[in-house]
Amino acid sequence: MSRSKPLALLALLVCAAMSNAAINIRLQSYPYEIVADGRSQVNISIEARNNDGSVVPDGTKILLTTTLGTFREQVVTINGGRGQAILTAGNIPGTAKITATELNNQSNPSTLEVIFVSSKEKLASASDYISINVPSRFEYHLESRTLTGAGSKQNITGVFREIAFKCDDVQYLIDSGELRAKNATLDIKKTTYLFSELFIDTRSGRGYGVTVIDFTPRAVLTYSHGLFTISGAGEDADFGKIKTRKRVAVVEITPTGVKPISVPIPSETFTFKKTRKSNIAATQEELKLEDPNDQQTAYLTATRFSFVMRRELQFQDVKIYQGDEKIWSQGLMSFSAGGFQGQYPMQQYFTITDNQFGVNYPFFLNLGRQSSSAVRFRTGQSYGSGINVNRGVFFDYESNWNRRDNSIGNMTISGVGRDDYQVDLRQTLRLNPNTAANISMGFPQFTSVLGSASLSQQQRDFQFTLNSTQNRSLKGVKNNQQDYTLIGETNPVRLKGVSANLYPGFTALYSEAERESGKSVLSGIAPRMRISSDQLQINSRTSVSAGFTLEQFVGSNGNTLNTVGELSYRKSLGNAFSSTWVYNFSRNQTAEQSLGQQQLSNYLWYEKGKLALSLSTIKSLDIDNLNINGQADYLLADLWKTSFNYRMNKFSTDTFVDYNLILAYRIARDKPFFGLAYSKETNRIGFVVLNGLR
Repeated sequence: MSRSKPLALLALLVCAAMSNAAINIRLQSYPYEIVADGRSQVNISIEARNNDGSVVPDGTKILLTTTLGTFREQVVTINGGRGQAILTAGNIPGTAKITATELNNQSNPSTLEVIFVSSKEKLASASDYISINVPSRFEYHLESRTLTGAGSKQNITGVFREIAFKCDDVQYLIDSGELRAKNATLDIKKTTYLFSELFIDTRSGRGYGVTVIDFTPRAVLTYSHGLFTISGAGEDADFGKIKTRKRVAVVEITPTGVKPISVPIPSETFTFKKTRKSNIAATQEELKLEDPNDQQTAYLTATRFSFVMRRELQFQDVKIYQGDEKIWSQGLMSFSAGGFQGQYPMQQYFTITDNQFGVNYPFFLNLGRQSSSAVRFRTGQSYGSGINVNRGVFFDYESNWNRRDNSIGNMTISGVGRDDYQVDLRQTLRLNPNTAANISMGFPQFTSVLGSASLSQQQRDFQFTLNSTQNRSLKGVKNNQQDYTLIGETNPVRLKGVSANLYPGFTALYSEAERESGKSVLSGIAPRMRISSDQLQINSRTSVSAGFTLEQFVGSNGNTLNTVGELSYRKSLGNAFSSTWVYNFSRNQTAEQSLGQQQLSNYLWYEKGKLALSLSTIKSLDIDNLNINGQADYLLADLWKTSFNYRMNKFSTDTFVDYNLILAYRIARDKPFFGLAYSKETNRIGFVVLNGLR
């Protein structure tokens, strides 16, 4: 039987029924990453729609949980299809996994990740980028995320971190930030350096190069047979006449220039990584694979590449190949920094989920590192963790700008031409080296305004953060809320005998709510103490970290004591297994706490051989709340795969359970999986195309 027949049999079994009515929740964050300093905040934008694309009724409540940090309000009320929540960072760096569900369990959970970094220096900035231009086209390999290009007479040009370079051949690895080049020049601090071979980490601006340096031989004075002689300097062995010479040497590259290497470097430092039997003649021998079966057959070619690190990959004049066959062309193409699952870029544009054909296609009006704009068409998108989709049809206008460090932001008009359109504005401003601001504003149908802003300033011995949140009705029922929080902390005080830092400071709070029934005000000021531990390495595979914040408020509600504590335990076993446990304690009498005061969360990941597992669990310890998301994938054979997804959310007396069982087949190793999926929620079988190739 031919390979195509099993696929045809699967297709014949597909039923054509549409998905049952349910709520789809779409989450977005701004900014995308913050410092784990106990002060910084993220605006979480919530869009809730029914499966037919209409907005949910006003008053629908969304329940939010997070594995790191704390929400000021854990239950958000939706108006005009929108709501917002404010996530405050804790003291532990890592990835906060946010889960949103409808309070009465009418929806599959939606998830979002927000990164907490350990220091301000690790935040991505507009200067964290690289651009490469290759007139004769380069190849970008979709699985290894490697760019390789060849030219001549240094006609390949590029720039990263304001450092310009030219070269003949180039290779760039997205995930590691490693750049390798041959016959390259590098401009550092207005000085041009020439290297026959170059290796540099574009994230730090440090690396190594092979170049010609000035060399002064050392003269050695020896005494033998009653005579003094000078050796080691050849014919120039004469005091005062030793000449400086030229020689080829390996040097260390720094952000300010070059210097002699202090330790030997591995011989493979300058070697291009092997990818496939390249069509690029200049590097063909170096890139050729020992085993032809390892060849990565899916790749794209382009003439221009830009990567705004941790944000977006951009390509110009794109052609996509499967082997030697061109399967797609596009003038401008963009991926998120994390890329996409699988080898085929078209899968981020076109999907099939539960018999529903999905489209998420951007038509770029312009695309560049400093600015871009696009009109996006989307329908059939799944924002939850199940297979139900939003069947609404939307045209969006998107505009992004990235003007170095002083102006980064975007504007989106979602649902152009619809009555339930949304407008969003987001902006980051670097006012000076010590002052930064973030602003986020949403206008659902211009019936209300959802806004948040933060301003942080670093003084010599003190640091301030001012956070503000605004919810204001423009039409209909009055529902206004405004919150202001000012936090000041001194520079860290190292605790003797303890691997931790102490941050003394203060917190000032003002909150005002205005409803049809009246107005309420909450205000207060508190001395503040925050302790943040170092990451304690128990052994090479296990680490522990902790943080604690204490505030004693005096204000309109009398005296209140707020405490927030976090304890994290991380365990890894090589590249196959990792597990993170986080215990959170939060006692905040100035905020609503629907999920109690204590929470335990766990994220587990395992992948080895044919089996891949992931499990995320969040459990409140003092009320009845439990959230579980799990997935297991197993390759039955080279061309067959089974997948099982399980989701459970329990809040008080309401419980939501859904699971999917998928059996999928691919006609060749380098093709995506097509399969059938059974959903407990819909109680039927649907047709799916899986994004991943694993």
